[in-house]
Amino acid sequence: LYVLDRQAPLEQRQAAIRAARACLVGEESCSSLCPGTLRPFNADRILGAWYTEPLGDDPAAILPDALNAGHPHFGDLILVAEKGYKFSEPAPIIGNPIPGNHGHPATFRNTMLVSGGSPWVRREVVVTPSLPDPGPFDFLPEQSESVDVLPTVAWLLGLRIQPSDFPDGEGFDGRVLTQAFTQFDGGAYAPEPTRCGRY
Repeated sequence: LYVLDRQAPLEQRQAAIRAARACLVGEESCSSLCPGTLRPFNADRILGAWYTEPLGDDPAAILPDALNAGHPHFGDLILVAEKGYKFSEPAPIIGNPIPGNHGHPATFRNTMLVSGGSPWVRREVVVTPSLPDPGPFDFLPEQSESVDVLPTVAWLLGLRIQPSDFPDGEGFDGRVLTQAFTQFDGGAYAPEPTRCGRY
């Protein structure tokens, strides 16, 4: 959720976000913060509601570090739907339950399979999780994420995309998934195995 009037005083913007969160998570303060507002009928399907900027001292409103919410386009209030649900219109029968939408806990991690007969693909490598039973927002450094797919494929194709090629100058959000390739046995900055898709 975003406060659209960015010219409004900070206190007003913060009050609006506080009121929105209170009503969505069912806090008793909802009726006093936003008189006449009713909690949405399916708001109990909200798994998390967090401020992207520190606002108050409620631990439940602190954004988990694993979400890595440093992007300037993140909203003022981040909501996550319960597993098997999504935020949708116009009615729950039409839009829910639907599993697997981006930003959902079920899509926080992914499985990346690398296969083929090339000598630079390692054989039978399975990366074991560092936590035996991770929670939905635990960051596992060995776990692939959706943001890792593009930099890995770009490296495979030899595109050599530099951070300076991006508008923010910071490069990909993800990383090259090195575990599947023999090139990285000798060093962290191995050359790509292909050039324009040809070995």
